[in-house]
Amino acid sequence: MAGYNFAQFDGLRPEDIAAFARFRFRDEIENPTRLGERILPFVQQDDWRVSTGRLKFRPVASAIIGPDSPLPTGPLGTFDERDYGLLKGGQKYRLIESEIRKLIEIFHNGRRATGEEIIRSRPYELANALVTGYLDRAEAMRWEVLTTGEYVIPNSGGTVKIDYGFEPTQKIALTLGDRWDQAATADGLDDLLAWDDLIYQNIGVHSQFTVISRTALTNLLAQEATKTRLANAGYAGIGGMVAPNANQLGIPFFIDSVNAYLNRYGVGPLVLYDRMYNSADPYGGAGQPTLTRFMAENAFVMVAPTAIDGGFGFDGGTATGLQADGPVVENGMTPGLYVWLAEQDEPYEVQVKSVFWTVPVIHDPRTIVSGTLW
Repeated sequence: MAGYNFAQFDGLRPEDIAAFARFRFRDEIENPTRLGERILPFVQQDDWRVSTGRLKFRPVASAIIGPDSPLPTGPLGTFDERDYGLLKGGQKYRLIESEIRKLIEIFHNGRRATGEEIIRSRPYELANALVTGYLDRAEAMRWEVLTTGEYVIPNSGGTVKIDYGFEPTQKIALTLGDRWDQAATADGLDDLLAWDDLIYQNIGVHSQFTVISRTALTNLLAQEATKTRLANAGYAGIGGMVAPNANQLGIPFFIDSVNAYLNRYGVGPLVLYDRMYNSADPYGGAGQPTLTRFMAENAFVMVAPTAIDGGFGFDGGTATGLQADGPVVENGMTPGLYVWLAEQDEPYEVQVKSVFWTVPVIHDPRTIVSGTLW
């Protein structure tokens, strides 16, 4: 078995694979490419529990007092504390004997492989896949929380969940004629202004952006109310202007017309998000992995910027919250994704494994309005 012992090969040692995965993960979270990380960025934690507290009201202005006068007391009983338990996740891939033989051929007789040969070898491909897998799982968790105010623990039958304390007014579910797919009766622009006002009344700032799907945008642009509002406001085509005239409804409108209209009211722009990931059920689910949307096609999320009144980031997070990245026992209690190699005798195989601890943490749900558009 000595010839199969990867620990003797420079570049394929378990510590080499682990270092590569740490570098890839660190590079991704320092230069995020997933939209959810703008709202709930990764923040490493030293424990498996995260406590956060927030004021449940907009702070009052300080009082003016006379010399030698006692200080007045602000409102009491307005602090809300929540405790989040991190969830363990992970995955493994197997290198079967035929794949291992190819590696042995590259590293045979003590030959020193080139850097390109090493980085393109199967163990590194699988380690990179495990990094992507963690990033995708965290992103999927974020969007479930942001769009529903809850996170359902997988394989619990939908009964075990984390409740993030969103107020009922923040969880929108349009029905009947208000649904965005009802072109004759819906008024999506009015909806956006109303939802922005919910954030404004809570924290004193307008929304930074609203995330929707391309299908939702198509439905919004098809609404008669949208056409009328944009025509009366003087927007037509890409950057085009027309004289305000509610009868000119045959002209085309685009996302920049909508965003210009929202900007007049201080409301942040629409942002399209249709990214997908490969989803699989490892516990008996039938079929192959399927492409799955991070955010449902009929969902939306309106996000506030760093709050002016009563909101601030914790430990590098935003006013809304963070994605906790906790300590891993297998890696000496070091936070972050841990990837390593493990060899197994007869049938011989090499496993590339990963483990992590994570959960979305919401500091201030007042910075979010979300729900379903149809």
